[in-house]
Amino acid sequence: MKKHLANAITCLNVLAGSLSIVCTFQGNYTWAAYCIVIAAVFDFLDGFVARMLHAVSAIGKELDSLCDIVSFGVAPSMMAFHYMQTQGGYWCYAALLMVAFSALRLAMFNLDERQTSSFIGLPTPANAIFWA
Repeated sequence: MKKHLANAITCLNVLAGSLSIVCTFQGNYTWAAYCIVIAAVFDFLDGFVARMLHAVSAIGKELDSLCDIVSFGVAPSMMAFHYMQTQGGYWCYAALLMVAFSALRLAMFNLDERQTSSFIGLPTPANAIFWA
């Protein structure tokens, strides 16, 4: 059970991120932002629980990054895209770059062994909370 608890919390992260996207396309930016913050709380808790229970695993690390791209890449990007689209023009498509850069950041994080206990650069949750 304890080895699955951290991954279950990670799944709550992606559910909150997905709910943020739903709220965005319903035009409810406030709740979309709240969901991103909730996802960030789950993102903090999953790592904390995994370390506390000595349940750190390779699948947990990969699952965390996959969920983070939804919650902290796609969700804030869709918020920016949807809001900018209502203003007219084509600048809204620039918001989609956030997804690409978040994916690149997470891939680099997974491969960089210097970032096991600290971050180099801006973590994707911090970027998402800034935009939310």
